[in-house]
Amino acid sequence: MASRSYDIDWDEALRLHEQEKWTHTEIAREFGYSPRTVGRELNKRGASRPPPEPRGKHAIELHAVWRNTHRKCEKPRHASYARFGAQGVRVCEAWKKFGPFYAWARKSGYRKGLRLARVDESAAFGPFNCRWATMAETLRARRPFRRKTKSAKPRVQIDWPEAERLLLEERLSQPEVARRLHASYTAIVAGFKRRGVRREKEPTPNSTPEGRRLYALWWSLHARCENPKARGYEYNGARGIAVAKEWAAFDAFSRWAGESGTQQGLWLTRVDDSKDYSPKNCIWAAREEVLRKRKPPPHPPRARRPIKALGETKALLAWSRDPRCPVTAGTIARRLDHGWDAKSAITSPAQFPGCSGLTFTELRAFGEVKGPAAWARDKRCRVTISGLIDRLRRGWSVAEAISTPPFRSRRDREPGPASNRRTTNRTRASAGRG
Repeated sequence: MASRSYDIDWDEALRLHEQEKWTHTEIAREFGYSPRTVGRELNKRGASRPPPEPRGKHAIELHAVWRNTHRKCEKPRHASYARFGAQGVRVCEAWKKFGPFYAWARKSGYRKGLRLARVDESAAFGPFNCRWATMAETLRARRPFRRKTKSAKPRVQIDWPEAERLLLEERLSQPEVARRLHASYTAIVAGFKRRGVRREKEPTPNSTPEGRRLYALWWSLHARCENPKARGYEYNGARGIAVAKEWAAFDAFSRWAGESGTQQGLWLTRVDDSKDYSPKNCIWAAREEVLRKRKPPPHPPRARRPIKALGETKALLAWSRDPRCPVTAGTIARRLDHGWDAKSAITSPAQFPGCSGLTFTELRAFGEVKGPAAWARDKRCRVTISGLIDRLRRGWSVAEAISTPPFRSRRDREPGPASNRRTTNRTRASAGRG
């Protein structure tokens, strides 16, 4: 860059810096050089250096005051712009930069906690019109600010006897009363409350438990006749069954139900299942009669898992409800998954867990014949039924599996007499020494 320093008219650059107050950055942008090069060359030619920026805690506090003063006079979005900038209050040219404001503040006796106040509230912010004051003095001297408000509408004189007549006799709601009298809804509500005028609520048909029961029934009639997604639509609405026009409103249905002798526990049913729900075609009947009369679905669902046993074929759930089956449907399914035959899986009683496969095997030992569960309850058995079956699976004899106590070390896990088991480490060591 030094080789190009003679391409610039440095006298012009010095003039711009001293007289026009151009910064090094602005001069560099104008002539196409870096600010560092411009600053170095101007310093060689005796250019005055700008004063250092104020630093310290007072500088931070005063900079916040200076910035806020400019914003409330120049930024329309500021909260106080309506009291300052909108009223024509500005900041003087001497305080456009922070340095002069900082110097004036330190000379004029600034202390932490003081606020910037104007002597003449109609003049601009400047050293000639500002002083430092406490918050109490600032608030005491502040003029109340009044915003522009819309012209208030003339108050309407409310005819309260007429309002009470509309509410009580004509049964109009409070918004309708306010609209009829061209008055405020808030004034109508407050006036009725102050005068103690209140209209009693009329009891609705579904305000009682019986009414709610009838309303649920009336709603379900319309749903299964009109809503394709409702339960039972394929047996009613899909077949062309509808609800009569007389029962379009709940009040008429509730009135008919009271006259026809409805009571808790009775179901609504049709006399002719091919006709609509109507007052002439519906009666109240017991639950058993309704279910006996109900037709089965057109396509009964198939059994998910048909099981053939004892000369019959039923589903899994149907076999679990059979009186000959002492176990649940889940137990039957698990037994079938483990390879049991259908008859044993259905008729065998419930046993201890972990015994599938050998649960119903008869074991002969000590001159007796019992099942594994019975041997596990015998006093001569030293292990649980799970341990007994595990030993039998590994080839133990029945008597040895029953009478042998639980093992305490891994060297005794081989079945048979002790002479045939593996030699211990001590025996092996003695044999090696011999």
